[in-house]
Amino acid sequence: MTKIERVRLESRVRLNIARGLMAKQRRQCVNGHPLSSFLANSLPKAGTHLLVRVLEEMSNIRQVRFQPSGFHYDKFRPKGTEPRLELGVAWPLPVSRRRVARALRRLPGGTFVTAHVPHTRDMASLMRDLSTKMVLIVRDPRDVAVSSGEYWAREDGHPLAPHFQALSPPERLRASLLGVAPTPERQGLRDIGQRLGSVIDWQDEEFVHVTRFEDLVGPLGGGSRERQLDAIQKIGLHVHNQCSASQAEKDRRQTGVRRHGHLPQGADWRLA
Repeated sequence: MTKIERVRLESRVRLNIARGLMAKQRRQCVNGHPLSSFLANSLPKAGTHLLVRVLEEMSNIRQVRFQPSGFHYDKFRPKGTEPRLELGVAWPLPVSRRRVARALRRLPGGTFVTAHVPHTRDMASLMRDLSTKMVLIVRDPRDVAVSSGEYWAREDGHPLAPHFQALSPPERLRASLLGVAPTPERQGLRDIGQRLGSVIDWQDEEFVHVTRFEDLVGPLGGGSRERQLDAIQKIGLHVHNQCSASQAEKDRRQTGVRRHGHLPQGADWRLA
C-alpha cells in the first residue's frame, strides 16, 4: 500500500467513525423524547453569551462552533441565481439557502449554534421543514443600544469598528440608536427599531421559545433567583432536556453575570 493510499484509507475510516458518532447523537433521547438541534438566536448584544453559558451547563447539550453569519459570511455566499435567505440582524446579507439548509441538517441532536437571524417566512419555513428549534433571547433595547456602541468601538476586527472608534461615547450611543449608512468599503447598521423588529416576529413561531435577558441574568444582574430558575427550566423543556429544580439551581449559580460588566462608567441609561 502506498503512502497516498494509506492516507486515503485513514481518511475514510475517520469519516465513517464521525458519521457513526453523529448518527448516534441524532438518536439520543432524554426521557423518551429525541433531542432537537436548535439555534440560539439573538439581537446582537442582547445576551448571547449568557444564553450560551446556561445551555452549556445543561446535560446532553453542547455548542457546535459554527456561525452562519458575521465573519463566516464567505462560507454561505450565494452563487448565481440560486435561492437565497437573509442572515444577520445588524445589516442583513444574502446567503445561499442550500448551504444554510445543509449546515442545519448536519447538526446532531442536542447541539446548538449561535446566530443573529432575522425572521423571514423563508427562514421559518426552512427551520420547520428541518424540525430545527430556536431559543431566542431578547433584552431591553436601551441596554442593547448602549452595549452595542461600546462593543463595536473595541472590537477591532468588526467592519463597523473604525466608524465607532472615531466617535465619542455619546455619539456611539446615537449611532447605535439611529443606525449607520453603508459605504462602498463597509456594511451599514440598521437602527435599533429595525434590528429589534427583525427578530421579534420569531415569537409567533411554534418552534421558538423566547427568554428575556432580565429574567435569565439573575440576582447579580438585577433580576431575581425565582425568575432565573423558571427561565432555565422553560428553556430545558423547550429543547426536550427536562431540567430539574436542583439542576436549574446549579445552572443558576454557575451563570450569574453582572448586567453592565463591559460598559464604561456612566454609560448606564438608568443613571441619565
